[in-house]
This record gives sequence, C-alpha cells and structure tokens, in this order.
Amino acid sequence: MRDSPVVKNKLGIRFRIKCQDIVRVLLLWSGLVTIAGETHHIGNSINVIPQTNSNSHHQHSNNQHYLAACGTIASNNHTKIILKNPHHPEPTYVRAICETVIERSNESIRALNISFNQLDLYRSNYDGTCMHDRFGVYTDLNAAITPILCGNQTGKSLTIPFEPPHTSLIVSITTSDLDHDRIWDLRIEQLPNNVVRSMIK
Repeated sequence: MRDSPVVKNKLGIRFRIKCQDIVRVLLLWSGLVTIAGETHHIGNSINVIPQTNSNSHHQHSNNQHYLAACGTIASNNHTKIILKNPHHPEPTYVRAICETVIERSNESIRALNISFNQLDLYRSNYDGTCMHDRFGVYTDLNAAITPILCGNQTGKSLTIPFEPPHTSLIVSITTSDLDHDRIWDLRIEQLPNNVVRSMIK
C-alpha cells in the first residue's frame, strides 16, 4: 500500500493525510467546494466563474499578482497569487512535494478561487484514485478541504471557503517520478465577502 499524502504546516512539520480524514473533513465542513464543470457541494453553494470569463479579469489585473514559489509563504499582503511548477514553462519530471502557504489577507476574505490555467499531472488509477500525483488544499490544521485531483484539470477552477478560524491554507502538489510531462500554472485569488455574496444564487 502506498503512503498517504504528506503535508506540512507553516512551521515545516509534516503530517500524513489519510483518505478517511479527507472524507470526514468534507462531510463536516460548513462551507462549499466547487469545481467548474464538476461541482462538489457542501452546505451552501457558490457559482464558480467559468475559466473563460475569468481570463479577461486576470489579464486586466495581472500586474497585481504575486509570483509564489514552492516552499514559500504568500503573506497577507498578497490577495492575488501565481503558482507555477519549477522551471515553467518546462515540465517537471521529478518526485517532489510543492507546497505554498496562502495567508488570509484580512477579515473580509471569505473564499479562495484557484483557476487552473494549466494543471496536468499523472493520471488517476482505473478506479479514479490519485495514487501517484496529487493536487489538494489543506487548512492550517492540516485537514484536506478539497477533493484530491490529478490528471489534466486545465481550464477548470476551484472555489473553497476561506473563513475564520482558518488564517491560512496550504496549496499542495505532489509529483511522482513516473513518465509524464507535469506542468502547472495556477492563478489564486482571495475573495472578499461582497464578491462571494454576489456569486451566490
């Protein structure tokens, strides 16, 4: 049996997240998880802005984005973040864990939107589980709050709750050394309460 996903908190302490922990957190979380085209609801729903519509917004505000690297903390001064694989646009082939901590910028923030301009990881197993490459978002208490994704997710977007008591979220991408051209270019934006309200039906 392969190891469970490994994450670490802001102090660099690593934790292993088991599948049952992921399911438990998703069931108990009093928020929402939505993926454009594939919606996962928990509690009240929020409509995700389609990737095609959000591109113009990102192009307009691209100069405001902060380019974060693996193993860094995006401080609360940054509400818009770009996260790319090392040596992008060249693919990544090595076994690694790329983790970036996103600190909640202020009390008005209620959600985090992640647009997958590019996200191409090794495919899932025949039963749909991501055993080799994995994308996930974890709380500062190291609990998974998103489905674990792999394969090609380019063009989709993900909106997740970012509310108290959580002060930060960890974006984690785990890669294996199996033969595949892995590449990612994520646009991450913290959404204030008024924007979230306008997205709710």
